[in-house]
Amino acid sequence: MFTANLELNDLLVWIVTLLTAIAGSTGLWHYLELKKDKISSTSQLLLGISYSIIIDIAKDVIKRGYFDESQYASVFKHLYPAFKTLGGDQLVDKYVDQIKDLPIKRDD
Repeated sequence: MFTANLELNDLLVWIVTLLTAIAGSTGLWHYLELKKDKISSTSQLLLGISYSIIIDIAKDVIKRGYFDESQYASVFKHLYPAFKTLGGDQLVDKYVDQIKDLPIKRDD
């Protein structure tokens, strides 16, 4: 029993040591920082793409005076909510305010 207890204690010491080494490792923190930067870059890219698409659709809708169903769904169900969640800017808000009350015509 004493030997099994000693082996368990040794195992716990090794596990704690290993976990401490990993947590204190600069490589781990560097990896986490790179992952955060990648997420940030991805968010910026998605914001830019959404910005362009929303503005293009808004200009088209303003020019025509109405939405197609697919355009309405693209802007108000998919793009604009995600754009705002990612911290989108106020220029898109101004366009959305201009188009939100325009009529919707069914896609044929």
